[in-house]
Amino acid sequence: MAMTAHNDSLFNELLEISLESAGHECVVLKDPEEASRALDQDGLDAVVIEMDLADRSGLEWLEAAAEERPDLPLRTLILTDGDVSPEVEERVQRLGARILAKPVSLAQIEAEILAQLERAKMSAVHLAHAPQA
Repeated sequence: MAMTAHNDSLFNELLEISLESAGHECVVLKDPEEASRALDQDGLDAVVIEMDLADRSGLEWLEAAAEERPDLPLRTLILTDGDVSPEVEERVQRLGARILAKPVSLAQIEAEILAQLERAKMSAVHLAHAPQA
């Protein structure tokens, strides 16, 4: 299941249609608080979130969500309207998420989601085989 939170309801609807037509279940959320409540759902495979949400930055939301779900950033794509500062880029990289600057096609978003899922799967395999301390 993919979760998307974006300021533009038409964009959310198009992304939902695109992901569902590709065989992914998609949940569209309107704000960061709703997104936070959705973290409790089982089967959350990927997150697409807007950098500048109405009430809170998508990055701030992801940093807080990562405290409960450290695996989540590896499966998160942050959409932005333009350039981001080096500090923001570093925070995103440290978390393991990806930034994608708009304009972007739905096909690009889907490809990025699939790449993020593959990275998360590889990370999980690596962690499963890591020596225990």
